[in-house]
Amino acid sequence: MSTTKRVYAFCFAQDFRPIYPLYALLFADNGLSTAQISALFALWAGVSLASEVPAGVFGDRFDRRKVLAFGNLLTAPAFALWLIEPSFWSFAAGFVLWGIGGALESGTFEALVFDELRANRQESTYIKVIGRAHGFSLLGIFLATLLASLIGKHGYTAPLLVSVATTVVASAIALSFPVATPAEELAEENYIGVLKGG
Repeated sequence: MSTTKRVYAFCFAQDFRPIYPLYALLFADNGLSTAQISALFALWAGVSLASEVPAGVFGDRFDRRKVLAFGNLLTAPAFALWLIEPSFWSFAAGFVLWGIGGALESGTFEALVFDELRANRQESTYIKVIGRAHGFSLLGIFLATLLASLIGKHGYTAPLLVSVATTVVASAIALSFPVATPAEELAEENYIGVLKGG
């Protein structure tokens, strides 16, 4: 499979999560108040923001495939927690994992795609590839929403299980990318040094 096809497959699998359109309903159906649900979303946003720079350094300092796979895989235990123990604190722990995972993925994914295209002397196609990748992400969300409307009628177990499975698939696709080396200028620096620079 070519690098671009892996990119598109990863984006589709990453966002094909039927729990996306349902998690606010999941929270409400488990007795959370509007204030508690709002607090969860604030926690998610705060963790995501606070994790961006430290997570970005991981993407520059270490094997981007592994960072991308690990970041994506962090959402699997988040969804599993919501299935096993649907309570405010489990939802909060899940959002912490999801926020850190999302931060690990964001810049790492774009850097990995650019580096792989550059390695094949195709960096001029970056904008086109990333644009199509976002299209596959939207397709994944759209189809996951359709699926959620069908299987969500019978509870949240199936949407959560499918969402766990697709995080595993997306992580496997991330690991299948060609070996991506850390940025050359950062290769000799330790993590703390790079973090201070960031």
